[in-house]
This record gives sequence, C-alpha cells and structure tokens, in this order.
Amino acid sequence: MAVWVMKLIRSRLCRTDYRRGKKRNHLTDLQSSRRRKLLQNPYLLINRGRLSKKKIKYNTLVTTADRALESRNYDKAIENYTHVLTLKATPANLASLLEARIAKNDISGVDRDLARFSNAVTEKLISITAVKMNNYGYTVESLALLKRYVGRFNNDGKLYYTAGQIHEANSDLERAEFAYGKAVDALPVDPYYVYAYARLLDTNEKYEMAIEFYENINKINADSNLKITAKNRANDLKDYLDRLKEEKEQKAKQEASENS
Repeated sequence: MAVWVMKLIRSRLCRTDYRRGKKRNHLTDLQSSRRRKLLQNPYLLINRGRLSKKKIKYNTLVTTADRALESRNYDKAIENYTHVLTLKATPANLASLLEARIAKNDISGVDRDLARFSNAVTEKLISITAVKMNNYGYTVESLALLKRYVGRFNNDGKLYYTAGQIHEANSDLERAEFAYGKAVDALPVDPYYVYAYARLLDTNEKYEMAIEFYENINKINADSNLKITAKNRANDLKDYLDRLKEEKEQKAKQEASENS
C-alpha cells in the first residue's frame, strides 16, 4: 500500500479517537458536575428520590386500576382511579373513573367526581361520558349531563353533536336533527357536523335543505371521500325532486284534459 495512503488512514483514525475521547471527557465532566451538585446539596438527592417514588406509585396505581376495570372489579377500579387523580388529575384518568362508575350503575357518583376533579373536565370528556351513559341505558341522564355543560367551554359544537348522536341512536330523529343543527350553528366549518345535519334533514324528508347542506360540505375543508359521498347524494336528491316535479306536472295536465 502506498505510504501516503497509510498516513491518511492514520491521520483520520487519530482524529476520530480524539473526537471520541473529547466526547467521553465531556460526558464524564457533566456527570461529575451533577454528582458534585448532589453532594453539595443533599436535598436535591432526597427530592429526586421522592419524585421517583411518586412516579412509581402513580404508574402502579394506574396499572392496578386499568386491570381492575378490564376484569370488571369496579369497586377496586374506582378506589385506585380516585387515588391516581389525587396524584395527577388528567381527562384520561377521569374518563376511566367515570366509566367504572357508570358500569357500576353509580350515576350520582359521576356527578360527584366531575365536581371533585373539575380541573380535568373537558368538552370531549363530557361527550364520551354521555355516550357511555346512554350505552348503559341512562339516556335521560346522558342528555341532562350534556345540557348542564352547555356554555362552559369555548365551543358547544361537540356537546350538541353528541346529543344528536344519542337522539338518533334512540330513533328520536326530529330531536337529532335539531341537535345536529345546533352543532352546525356552533361550528359551521366542521364537515362531520354538517354531514350529520344534512343526513338527518334527508332522513326527515326535508330534501331541499338537505341538498343545501350536502353541497356546503364541498365548500369547506373536508375529507375527499366525504365530499364525494355528499355530492353524489345531493345529485340523487336533485334528480328525485325533478322526477317528482315532472310527475306532478303530467298529472296536472292529465287532470286538466279530463276536465275539459
């Protein structure tokens, strides 16, 4: 091998070793600095230990609560989720606690937990809880919950949309239409709210209004498949209304000729 090639390889190897050594020294210095700070201030070490124990306790409680809920041991789930929420109140943990309450048929407990952990309450949480209550047969209570929280968030669209879903699931189509309409009023740019409203107008045979809202979906930011579905349904309704108009005109002409 040429001498100059050997020199180049040695040079690069030396440079790499230097960089690695420098990085190791930097990490060692950083670790030593942290160690010195801990030795100088033992309270930092104590606090770190406390935080670590608190995190372990929190994770253990969450795991225990999740397993209890999965195995339908609702009392144990409620007990552990309550402890979890006292450590860290999050919407996800509160949703799980409320699910255990509902499954246990403890609806009054739902209201108590919502009041106790109010800082973890969100519009999404209320909507999820209302749907679960309805699934367990507490339709009146689920709608009352949604109504109670109207006006407490930045936008009530999700609450009205959920009310529409519950009414529709219970075949109360007029109320479902009204609720979806309120959702659209609250957030007219949400394509799923608009589509739900158009669909119920369609179901309730208010075809001209349904066409209007189906066509509105193509004017806002929406999924391409949803736009295609809405456009096709609007065109089908237009064709249907045109046929009805033609049939009506033909019938009127026939009646006029028979009377003349």
